Amino acid sequence: MTTALAIAKIAALGGVAACFAALAYFVTQCGLSARDDRLDDLARTGRTRSMS
Repeated sequence: MTTALAIAKIAALGGVAACFAALAYFVTQCGLSARDDRLDDLARTGRTRSMS
């Protein structure tokens, strides 16, 4: 029983970790693409869209 419990606990932790990893992946993908656009604007014009 303890082995099954340990396996279930590891699987649950793995599921939580996978969920956080997926969330972090999406956040960084969206955030980085937006930040890259702002950095491109900053490099080109010396200011970002939000400042203009």
